[in-house]
Amino acid sequence: TSYAQVCQLGIPYGIIDAANVNSEKGSAFINFVENDAAARIYEAHQANPLKIGEAELKIGWAKSNPLKDDVRNAVDMGANRMLSIKGLTREVTEQALKDALLPIQNIYGVLGRVVLVEMSDDELAAAQEAQKSENVETLVPVDDNADENGNQAEDAENKDEENSIGPMKALIDLGTLTSAMKIKRKIEERDHPIVLDGTKIQPDFATPAEMEQAAAVPQ
Repeated sequence: TSYAQVCQLGIPYGIIDAANVNSEKGSAFINFVENDAAARIYEAHQANPLKIGEAELKIGWAKSNPLKDDVRNAVDMGANRMLSIKGLTREVTEQALKDALLPIQNIYGVLGRVVLVEMSDDELAAAQEAQKSENVETLVPVDDNADENGNQAEDAENKDEENSIGPMKALIDLGTLTSAMKIKRKIEERDHPIVLDGTKIQPDFATPAEMEQAAAVPQ
C-alpha cells in the first residue's frame, strides 16, 4: 500500500492535513483538517469496507495531534493539497517537471499526479501582468553610449524573450496539505530559483476551479 493510495482514500471526504503509512505493521493513518471529515469516512465504511485492490480495510479511530495554527491559517487563506505552476512552455513535460522538483519532494513530500493544461486567456493575462510588476525594478537601463547598430535595444529584447510567459500550467497533487505547504515554502525560500525551460517555478495553491479542472482530466 502506497502513500498515494492512502491519500486517495481520504481525499473525497475532506482536506487531509497529513498521512502516514507503516508498511511493517500493515497500517496507515490519515489526519484530516476537520473532525467532520474523519467522521464521514468512518461512518461511510463501517458496513461497506474501503478497498485497495482486493484487500478490505478496517477503519478505526486513532489519537491525533491538534492542528497547528499555521496550518489552520493557511486553510483559511485558501491553501490545499494541490499546487498550481503557471507560465510553462509547451515543451515542458510531466517528467521534466518532476525531475526539477525531485530534490525538494524527496525531503518534503511525495509528488503525486501532475496535470499539464493550457491556461485560460484571463490566467495568461494575469500572469503577464504579474511578471511586468516583478520586472519593474530590473528593467534593462537605457545606455546613452549604445552604438548606432542598437546593441542596447537588442539586449532589452533578449531579456523580454527570456522572461516571456508560456501558455501552460501544471497542477500538482501532493495528497496532503502539509506536503503542499512544505514544498511551496521550500521553493520560495531557495537562494537560487528553480528554472525550467526558461520559466522560473513559482507555485501557488490551486483554486477550487483548478482542482475541478485537474479531476476532469482522465488518468
